Amino acid sequence: MKKDIIKMMNYDTFRCSADRCSFTCCQQWKISVDEETEKRWCAKGMAKAVTIRDGGRVIALNEQGQCPYLNEEKLCRLVIEHGDEMIPKTCQIFPRQVHEFSNRTEYALVACCPDVVDWLAKTEQVVKKEDLAWPPQADEKDAGRILRDWMICQVKDTRYTVEENLKIIFFILLELYRGGEKHLVKRLQSCIRELSQLVEAMADVAVDEEDTTWERNELFLDVTENYWKQGIYREQLEPLREVADAVADGAVVDIVDLSQYDSLFRNYLACEFFANALLPDSGLRELIVMVQWIIMEYALICHGLCLQGKDTIWEAVREWIVVLARMTGYDLDDIEEYFENSFESVIWEWGYAALLLGK
Repeated sequence: MKKDIIKMMNYDTFRCSADRCSFTCCQQWKISVDEETEKRWCAKGMAKAVTIRDGGRVIALNEQGQCPYLNEEKLCRLVIEHGDEMIPKTCQIFPRQVHEFSNRTEYALVACCPDVVDWLAKTEQVVKKEDLAWPPQADEKDAGRILRDWMICQVKDTRYTVEENLKIIFFILLELYRGGEKHLVKRLQSCIRELSQLVEAMADVAVDEEDTTWERNELFLDVTENYWKQGIYREQLEPLREVADAVADGAVVDIVDLSQYDSLFRNYLACEFFANALLPDSGLRELIVMVQWIIMEYALICHGLCLQGKDTIWEAVREWIVVLARMTGYDLDDIEEYFENSFESVIWEWGYAALLLGK
């Protein structure tokens, strides 16, 4: 059976800025080494560059937290001397992702790269409208895709704020989850017909801004703790954690007006939904878990920018989004484990998402 091909709009035209990159991907995180690459490196006496971390083969970074093959011009010596075939598959495809579904292949970009964030800040669409299965263009067998594509359209709906859209999405997903996995598309359409009533009801739910700030702050300190202890992203995290510690002790942080980044945030979330919310062989429960993670990412992006203060420049905004995306780029199993260890239930109550998102 011939599969459909669906790509983010910038997938084919994306080009790495290499030595001009403001935040190289060759530092301060796990760079996986596939088996074939390790064999090639062993044959050339380069095996010492490989170490085991968290059960997988990765490049052993130097004392500066950088790949040992990154030269002073921020270029890869392996590529320069041997060509692309000598670097790991992770390095060859980053910041791209490929997901193989039974009836289609999806090609995505991820926001761990500053060049991708730059694109998200200026593009009108992340995925072509004709490539989205919303309004429904398929039957119940493709319900996961329809749900995901509705989420992309919903978060781009400027009749509602970003926070309202995320609350709408999460509320409807929970409603569908409680009713089981049958007739999801039909039930989703029924929920959409009652959207105005849902928005009115949500508006009546009181959310205290101080409570939202406190909860975001606790999550921020928790998510960044291990990176801080390991000295990873120290330059970016140190000033933010100083303010966050003060907030934990009762200091008040100003709510920064982030409206100028509205289009970026909508595109960022659309990108996250397309790239990470729906995974091959996953169901509605897994979709909800990933949406929770994305909501948490968004809340932490906003909180980090508030911790930076009112005079934050664009370069700092872009860098914080990249750092946050790299810190939260976990697999589904690791995300589930985090929720199990951090919350009473893996699946949140809607009220908790509303608390994190605020007004």
